[in-house]
Amino acid sequence: MKSDIKTVIFIGPQGSGKGTQIEKLKEVLEADDERRRVVDIQTGRRFRALAAKQETFAEDKVAESLQTGALQPDFLVSVLWGQAMVDQLDNKSHLLIDGFPRTVGQIPDIADAFAFFSEGRLQ
Repeated sequence: MKSDIKTVIFIGPQGSGKGTQIEKLKEVLEADDERRRVVDIQTGRRFRALAAKQETFAEDKVAESLQTGALQPDFLVSVLWGQAMVDQLDNKSHLLIDGFPRTVGQIPDIADAFAFFSEGRLQ
């Protein structure tokens, strides 16, 4: 059975099970609609990968804030999330989002991204 294109945003605090739920939904979507990719953008995973490098000032700062549990700056969240959208999303993929938007300041960026990408994704 072919599904309509889905975009689902998971919002919740760290450790609340967003990633687990994304994996479960991803399995369902892949089984239901084998012809479409499922793009999952998990912001926390992207920050952990960035922090693991610790080669640049930004990577060091991200690692430090992850250790203290501080939120990442809005601009950096938007940059990482936006780059994932640019690199991975096409007009046929389901989209699962974890960890964005996390602050009120990030809402305009996700609204702009949805406006930009929705034209080619609407059926």
